[in-house]
Amino acid sequence: MHCILCLTGACGERGLCYDLPDNRGYRCVCPVGLTGSRCETGLSIVTPSFNRTSFIAYPTIPAANEEVQISMMFKPRKTTDGLLMYNAFSSDGVGDYISLSIKDERVEFRFDSGSGIVLDESIQFDRFND
Repeated sequence: MHCILCLTGACGERGLCYDLPDNRGYRCVCPVGLTGSRCETGLSIVTPSFNRTSFIAYPTIPAANEEVQISMMFKPRKTTDGLLMYNAFSSDGVGDYISLSIKDERVEFRFDSGSGIVLDESIQFDRFND
């Protein structure tokens, strides 16, 4: 039996193609905004929802160590520790960075622009509705 394997463009211009074992074909991993067996269908993400292992990846924010403005709304189902946003100066995660996380039922904003880590944390979640 002859199966189609990954060829250039099999998963569109930006999708990643992986050959399945035993000549069973291929699987596409689509970038944000695309879906379908060949990443051919547009998808608008209005309210994403995540489990413990899911995420959305975007390109690194250029010049984030100089100035960055981010607007984000989130509504956690649980206030267990977790990462909401992370951006590093380099793709390997070394060097300057900014992060937004939930730690000990508080929102933490951390950054390091070369002179050490700065931490700013919020009030506890259970006090937001007071």
